[in-house]
Amino acid sequence: MEKIISLSAVLFVMMITYTDSQAQIKVGGGLLYGFDIERAGLRLDGLYQFNENFRGTVDFGYYFPETIGDAEYKWWEFNANVHYLFVDNEEWTFYALAGINYLSYDFSYNIPTLPPGGSSDFFMSAAKGADIIQETAPQRTENSQIFTSSSFSGSFSGSESGLNLGAGAEYKVNFGTIFGELKLAGIAGDADQLVFGAGVRVNL
Repeated sequence: MEKIISLSAVLFVMMITYTDSQAQIKVGGGLLYGFDIERAGLRLDGLYQFNENFRGTVDFGYYFPETIGDAEYKWWEFNANVHYLFVDNEEWTFYALAGINYLSYDFSYNIPTLPPGGSSDFFMSAAKGADIIQETAPQRTENSQIFTSSSFSGSFSGSESGLNLGAGAEYKVNFGTIFGELKLAGIAGDADQLVFGAGVRVNL
């Protein structure tokens, strides 16, 4: 994760060095939805426009946790993208985007009593949303389990990284823009999914 953030920072500094007077900074936030994990969440993002055709963005997304029985799923993601503006007029901006995606996930459970015979409906219901965990290589996942006479608990956590490809649109208003974008995140990784985001960006 630190390497990805460091690389993003270096790229931004290099590109800012060669920007012109058209450079513009925006910050904002909104909502997002991951179609693979079927969860909504919140996002925060910043945007730096290098020139009339290119700009860079970074955003952080936090998906609302999901609880199924005695299990809880958590996800968050970080993205660094470059936008290419192919339409930019007084009202609308349409852009294509490409970049990198980092997704972190955590699955934890705490069953008050061990299921009779070692099986329970919990394990069937908990399978929903666990595709990312099951597809992730064991060496990338941290596991911990605790067994007592009255409980069965444990956790699984890990991360995946990949590429982003997508497109978006902005509608310009007095304070900034209202945006919506759709991207395929995590390409070439085991946690690829379609992600929709929408919100506002405010001019600084």
